[in-house]
Amino acid sequence: MSAVKECEGHLLAIVLMARALRDVNEVHTWEYASHALALQPTSWLRDNDVLFNSLAFICGRLGSAMYCLKFFVHMGRWTELEKVDLIGRWITGSVIRKVDEGEEMVRDLLDAFLFESSWNEHSVLVKMRDEIHEVLLNLLELERESLYLWLGGKGLTEPPRDEEWEKASEVHLMNNKLSELPKSPDCPQLRALFL
Repeated sequence: MSAVKECEGHLLAIVLMARALRDVNEVHTWEYASHALALQPTSWLRDNDVLFNSLAFICGRLGSAMYCLKFFVHMGRWTELEKVDLIGRWITGSVIRKVDEGEEMVRDLLDAFLFESSWNEHSVLVKMRDEIHEVLLNLLELERESLYLWLGGKGLTEPPRDEEWEKASEVHLMNNKLSELPKSPDCPQLRALFL
């Protein structure tokens, strides 16, 4: 219930978080979700802080679908795109290898409510809401600038290299198999560490 309150009435954020957490039974994941939603991001989209935080949380849990999502976001704005065309672009861009894998990624992104689908006479069309696209562009830009080190849920057994910590203001390492962290990593910008 706390996660819903942290969405501050932002309906899209509520739906996204509900989709992301619907099969989650671990209390620590729900607590982390509430905490992640309450963070004050380094965002110039003041009206979309809650959506920014919910998408950041979701992206940290997407696994391999995140590469497909990044590729789609960086393709630019599309009103709608045929699913087969999108999967073909992912294959051509070496994001995935097989059509079946692309079908699974599209299902995962539709299930997360990051994509929406419709039908025309001959094929399935996919699209992304403009609001989600805009916030994801900003989120991915921050990630690219290494302000955020998103490594949650990647199955890591070793901590990130020391140089990866240097510029990060937030490091997300939750849901991994880490048994120890570096004794004293050089991270002068670090303001939050999520384990």
